[in-house]
Amino acid sequence: LILVLLEIFVFTAVDFGAVGIVGLGLIGAGFYTAMVGPLTEPAQVSRAITAVSVGLVVSLVGFVLLITFLPKTRLRFGGVLLKSAIDSRALRREPRREWVGKRGVAVTDLRPVGKGEFSGRILDVVSEEGYIPKGTEIVITRAEGIRFVVRRKGGDTG
Repeated sequence: LILVLLEIFVFTAVDFGAVGIVGLGLIGAGFYTAMVGPLTEPAQVSRAITAVSVGLVVSLVGFVLLITFLPKTRLRFGGVLLKSAIDSRALRREPRREWVGKRGVAVTDLRPVGKGEFSGRILDVVSEEGYIPKGTEIVITRAEGIRFVVRRKGGDTG
């Protein structure tokens, strides 16, 4: 229990530094003792160190190759495209300023962020006047980056 509390309150506050180096050393010692017994010959020690070193080098090379070539393949996304990624790409192709002035309805409560329906499309919107209840008629006042800013239709804030 004391060691757990020490780990929670002391070692989590310390950066990688000495604690990380000691941890890596203990991991290496664990690999070593897994390969050889307590009483071993120098040849066994040499084979164990070689096996662990080769394993680490092969792992690092494989990791570098994976990072280098995986982003260029379809496996990067696992063959699954998220609906939000598709929607955001579609919106990037459209001139966003054309949405300014369109009238729609709040599909969710805007607190101040929510969703609004405009011309049959549901968009993520931000209210410029705070809370707007679901079902309220809204109008897009401006497009800022990837978000649409809206207000109540007619500008009433009550």
